[in-house]
Parts: sequence; structure tokens; C-alpha cells
Amino acid sequence: MKTKVEKQSNNNGNFKSVRIKVDTKNIVDKKLAMINRSDEFGKINYDKLIQFLVESMTTEQVDSLQ
Repeated sequence: MKTKVEKQSNNNGNFKSVRIKVDTKNIVDKKLAMINRSDEFGKINYDKLIQFLVESMTTEQVDSLQ
């Protein structure tokens, strides 16, 4: 008796997980809820917010984080 074995593929595309503390997630969730109150504009998600923040960081800000 032959059985067909199918390999399940990961369909996440270009997504990766990022580990953050629960407190940090709560802060970001509150900020996104405040940003996304209006239905007139497109919704901002975690990816858009992180891209914006990383791209707008100055070298002084990076130095202060280090």
C-alpha cells in the first residue's frame, strides 16, 4: 500500500517574527490604535511603523541607544 506524503510549505512570504517584550508590544498597540482612529486614511500596521521609525533615525539617536 503506497501512501502519499505531502510536505507542508510555509506560506509566510517575506514575513519574519521579531521578539519584543510584552510592555513594548502594549505601547506600540496603544500608539497604533491612536494613529488608526480615523477611517479616512489607510491603516498603519507594525511593518509601516517600524520602517518609518528606522528610516528616520539619525546617527545621534543611534549613538544614544548604544
